[in-house]
Amino acid sequence: MFNKNQILTAFAKVKSGSDFPTLVQELKSIGVQNFDHIVKTGTDIFYGDNGFSLQINFPQPPIEISIHTSIEKLKTALKLHQSGETDYLTFCIQAGASGVNLWTCDLNSMTVIYEDLLRNIMVSENIPQI
Repeated sequence: MFNKNQILTAFAKVKSGSDFPTLVQELKSIGVQNFDHIVKTGTDIFYGDNGFSLQINFPQPPIEISIHTSIEKLKTALKLHQSGETDYLTFCIQAGASGVNLWTCDLNSMTVIYEDLLRNIMVSENIPQI
């Protein structure tokens, strides 16, 4: 199974949202099947075979999650981040301001699902292939 060092090494290579497809491929290669990102705390929970999971608390200031969701704000933040115009923390702050509580990256179906505080799906998108 994968370990914390492997995950941190993969994430260290990411400079912007445009690097995300490469990160996904590296995570898949070490056995990650999906992961959840909790916006407020910066916590990621990675899942592998046979119920294996690993939680990593990435250092960040707490991010406020808006109770007023805005899919348009989220789509704008995604577009900026995926084009490399914002760093990861900025994207997380913008996602929280648009009402995103968490997102789930499914590396088998190659999708990311962004959910609000009530677990309503705000946006579901395909992860680009590299």
